Amino acid sequence: MNLSAVKSTSSPTALTLTWDNPSNNGGSLVTSYQVQKKATSSASWLLVSNNNLSNSIAITGLDQNTSYDFSVTPINSAGYGTPSYITTTTYSVPSVPLNLSAISSYYSLALSWSAPSSNGGSSVTGYQVFYKLSSDSAYSELNCPTLCPTATTLNLNTPLLPGQSYDIKIIAFNAVGNSLPSYATFNTLAAVAPSIIQNGLITTGLNTVNLSWSAPVSDNGSPILSYSISYAETSLGVFTLIYTGLDLSAIATGTTTGVSYDFQIIATNAIGNSAPVTLTIISD
Repeated sequence: MNLSAVKSTSSPTALTLTWDNPSNNGGSLVTSYQVQKKATSSASWLLVSNNNLSNSIAITGLDQNTSYDFSVTPINSAGYGTPSYITTTTYSVPSVPLNLSAISSYYSLALSWSAPSSNGGSSVTGYQVFYKLSSDSAYSELNCPTLCPTATTLNLNTPLLPGQSYDIKIIAFNAVGNSLPSYATFNTLAAVAPSIIQNGLITTGLNTVNLSWSAPVSDNGSPILSYSISYAETSLGVFTLIYTGLDLSAIATGTTTGVSYDFQIIATNAIGNSAPVTLTIISD
């Protein structure tokens, strides 16, 4: 009878049985069908219909993620024929995402996780990612394109705050619905003094020295507040502060022609000072 079961993608507790007419009707037209069901783990059959007139029937009220046996028996004027059987398992939501981990930066968390151990019989179509400061009560949903993609990595860079504890919640979903959430807590890196300035350049004119530089590769979790320049005659090594500010260039005047000078440039944030970068030049 080619009995088959089509599971519903909109409801994990429903499916539709379909079948063909029997190849041998015993010499009398089939007038109806008896349909029965039982959980595979049970010995007792339950009557679904004793007078189903078509070659299909929708069955509802099943349990999610449960194996069921179904039987369909043709009936004619002589009585009940030979039943056909099928066993199938209903869909369910996925199990929880696994192995949630993070690589911490000052302002972000690079999240990764593994797919659920069970997709509930229906492919996982995406994830929802939520986050909050551990001290807060309400989660915010990460603004993913079309919720979150099926990839199991995501960079959480809203930006976050350095040196803080964040609670992460990830939910998998399929055509049936959402899994239970998977939870984890991670810390962003605590802020430290900035890294050194970059691309220091020094040139000289008549009794002047021109300096320029680029910002550090990283502020290390705390914004740059200022740059400072100190200088000293190379032979003496006694440094004097000549500039503090946020500009990325400065001019030192009053240098002596033919004298070698060392200039130290330091970046400062709220945590402290970077290591100095020393530039040396002989003044024109």
